[in-house]
Amino acid sequence: MNPREILLLDQVLEMEEAPTFTDLRNSSGLSKSTVHRCLNSLEESRLLYRREGRFYPGARLLRWLHLPAAKGNVWTNLLHPYLQQCSRQFGEVVHLVQRQGWKATYIDKVEGLGPIVLRSRIGAELDLYRTAAGLAILARLSNAELERYLESAEGHYTKAELAALRSFPLEAELEATRTRGYSLEIEQNEKNIQCCGVSLGDVHPDLALSVSTTTLLSPDSLHEIGQGLCRVAENISRELL
Repeated sequence: MNPREILLLDQVLEMEEAPTFTDLRNSSGLSKSTVHRCLNSLEESRLLYRREGRFYPGARLLRWLHLPAAKGNVWTNLLHPYLQQCSRQFGEVVHLVQRQGWKATYIDKVEGLGPIVLRSRIGAELDLYRTAAGLAILARLSNAELERYLESAEGHYTKAELAALRSFPLEAELEATRTRGYSLEIEQNEKNIQCCGVSLGDVHPDLALSVSTTTLLSPDSLHEIGQGLCRVAENISRELL
């Protein structure tokens, strides 16, 4: 990476709003051809990505910087097109979920194609083990990390919440998730709502995608969605990293 590319990366990270080509040319003082050449190189290296004429930190740069999943909405900006793709592909509601301690937080959402609207909202929190996306995140943890998660939850839960956690077959669900490659949550939070989840751990360990169906589907249909989500996650890792 040359000094001009480093300068442009600094500009992208420092600006409050994602800059355009013209913004970067004006702020850097570099020639049009130099900016064009450097931006192409940074895009090819996955250090920047371009969307609707604006430049955002790429997944590789974010991993280098160890930025939190929701820092400045950079991850939601980066992954939103994939949520839209999933919604079109499956016709159902798609969520981007971030782990925050012992909770799963919805940080992005794309509605499905049907008339039913789910009550979920961006910013809402649920216990990790009660969501498909949360189970997908937990399934990637090491034994030591999982133990720390359980200790953290026990330090904050009420007696009723602890009883619910201890009665939940967490170990069996996580093992099933690892075997399938995706997680399932069947009517645990809302009646007639089923969810499939897949970790985006290759991109960021605290992120996962989930698809929520608004009608009860057969096991084969859920399996088809789960396999489709796994392919989407693989595509995200291949295209962004």
